[in-house]
Amino acid sequence: MNHRSSIAGGLLALAALAASGQADAQDTWRRPNRAMRHVHRRVGALDYHVVSIDLTAPGVRVVGTPESMLAPRAPGGPPAWRTTSDFARTVGAEVAINANYYDIFHGAFTTCGLTMSGGRVWRSAYVDRRLDCWASVGFGARGRVAMFDSRGKVYGPAPEPWMREVVTGSPRVLANGEVLPLTAPRHALVPNPRTLVGVSADRRTLYLMVVNGREGANKGMTCMDAARVLRDFGASDAVNLDGGGSSTLFIRSEGGLVTRPADRLERPVANHLGVVFDAAPEPDDAPAAPPRAMRAAVALPTTTPRREFAPSPAGRAAKTGVVRAGCQASPGPVAPEAAWTALALAVVVAVVRRSPRERG
Repeated sequence: MNHRSSIAGGLLALAALAASGQADAQDTWRRPNRAMRHVHRRVGALDYHVVSIDLTAPGVRVVGTPESMLAPRAPGGPPAWRTTSDFARTVGAEVAINANYYDIFHGAFTTCGLTMSGGRVWRSAYVDRRLDCWASVGFGARGRVAMFDSRGKVYGPAPEPWMREVVTGSPRVLANGEVLPLTAPRHALVPNPRTLVGVSADRRTLYLMVVNGREGANKGMTCMDAARVLRDFGASDAVNLDGGGSSTLFIRSEGGLVTRPADRLERPVANHLGVVFDAAPEPDDAPAAPPRAMRAAVALPTTTPRREFAPSPAGRAAKTGVVRAGCQASPGPVAPEAAWTALALAVVVAVVRRSPRERG
């Protein structure tokens, strides 16, 4: 095979790969009520969940793990860590995820970075210079939420008196709609199972994202790739929480644990973040399809146009449905996969036309 044919063949393969990525994507949408939407997306080797919660809906309340819940089972014993499922059932959460990094080797310490529940700061938290746990998210009554740098405040106080619940992770991955460039820590730069929490620019919508990984071809995502996905769904700011074998997503209305833990078994962790519906939100029985803008959007690990995922005021989203994203028509910007396909084909043509003939 000559040089020109080799280049053309490689670029055609790239074009085919870009085109096939969209066709293979499959979304499963669920919406038990008008305050919540859940999508499970599988595309190629990627497998992840994104849940959006309308923080302004009546009765929606964000809760963290009380430090007292980790009381040793025996005097002087280690903290009694709990699985996300156990936490959710104990506090009555509809949705829950794992939260802070934690020290699995030292029984005297629990969460890495500022941790608060019910207005009480955890006294057993610690500082880890390797992880730099100071990317914090604070929640308060009536849907209030803010992200802040808790450096030097592992034992509080929270920066705002209205904050009642605080979880902390590392690193911050989204700020004002921009994906933050990362050079450390190392785990953020390689694919891993992940848990992230994000909020919309107007602070009305909470996003919880959990990425499956460490199974076959599915290794997970880097922090920057996960940040791009969350941005595409509508998040403006986001923080990476503990991941790996700790990453778990619990949804009560879907039977409990909906993710696949990397350890195969659900791992007990130090703390969690949950959403409780004190007043049952209105049911959403409308047999509508997912938002049109999302039908053709396949959030591959590449830069894509931002799209809104937050629950619409009218609550018109599919209660349950499977959508093959590559098979749906959608107005608006050209999907990035199609753009890559066109670019690759254009380069092939240019190479073929401009390459000198092979000499015999």
